[in-house]
Amino acid sequence: MLTIRRTDPGELRRVLRLTLGAAGLTWAQLEKQVDAFQAYARQMNLDLSNNWVAHNGPEWLSVATFIESPGRTAMVFLSGGFDDPRRREATVQLLVEPRRFAEFRCVRFIQCLLDPSDRPPQALTRAGFTPLARLDYLDRATSAPVGHAARLPPGFEIRWTTYNPQTHSLFGEIILATYQESSDCRGLSGLRLVDEIMEGHKAATKFDPDWWLLLFDGLTPLGCLLLGEVPLRSAAEIVYMGLRPGARGRGLARVLLCKALELARGRRLRSIALAVDAANEPALRVYSHFGFRHTLSREAWICVLDPATKR
Repeated sequence: MLTIRRTDPGELRRVLRLTLGAAGLTWAQLEKQVDAFQAYARQMNLDLSNNWVAHNGPEWLSVATFIESPGRTAMVFLSGGFDDPRRREATVQLLVEPRRFAEFRCVRFIQCLLDPSDRPPQALTRAGFTPLARLDYLDRATSAPVGHAARLPPGFEIRWTTYNPQTHSLFGEIILATYQESSDCRGLSGLRLVDEIMEGHKAATKFDPDWWLLLFDGLTPLGCLLLGEVPLRSAAEIVYMGLRPGARGRGLARVLLCKALELARGRRLRSIALAVDAANEPALRVYSHFGFRHTLSREAWICVLDPATKR
C-alpha cells in the first residue's frame, strides 16, 4: 500500500542521497555531494526541512525535496527512476504534497531541473508541470585573456550606476525593459511582479549592491548587470544581464561581460559562471566569443500556481 508522508529530520541525509544522486557516482562521491549541498544551504539560509516520501512498506519509491526561495518561487528536487511504472505513479501522487504546501505559502511557481538524458517524465506532466527551457550552464576562468576590448559606439559616454534604495525603482524599470523581445526563458514572462523578481535575484548568490549595475550612455539607461559571489566557491555568477531592445546588436553585451570580469578579478575569484536558455542563440554566441565554455545542461520544468497576471 502506497503511503505518503513528510520525512523526519533524522532522515534528511537519506532524502538528499536520493534527490541529489546521479548515475555513476560512487558512494564516497555521493556523500561528498550531500556534504557540499548542506554546507551551501547553510551559507544561503535554505530551509531543508520540507521533504516528502512515497513508500510501500520499507521501500522508498519516490522522494521530493522542496526548497522555497525569496521572490515567491520554489524548487523541487526529485529522486529518479521515472521509467519504473511504480515509481512514476508514486511521484505523481507524491507531488500533490509539495504543490499543496507551495499554494499555502503563496508561491507563484515551482521549478524542477532534470538531466537532459532523462526521458520527459509523465509524472511531471500529470502533476501539472510543463517544459520551460533547456538551460546551459557556462563557465569561464577569470585568468583567461579577453581578446579584443569592447568596442564602444562613436560618441558613447559610458556611465555605471549601482544599486541602492534610491535606484531600486530604476533597476526594476530597466530589468523589465530588458525582458522585451528577449529570447531567454519566455515562459517566465508575467509570472512575478518586478519586486519579486529582484528579491529572487538578490537571493541567488551573496548579494552585494556594488555588484548590481546599470549601464548608461550619458543619461540614457541601456541595460543591467546583476553579479553575485557564489558561496563556497572562488567564483562569481552572472545572475542576470540584459539590454533594452534598442541597445542590442551594438557590442554592449561585451561591455557588460568585461565589467563582470573586472569585478571578479578585483576579488581574485577564479571563474565566472552563468546559466542561459539554450534557445537564446544570440546570447550563446556572445558568451562563446567571450570565452565561456559549456559545463552541463538541465531541462527546466515549471508548475505555475499563481501568476502575477492573474486577475
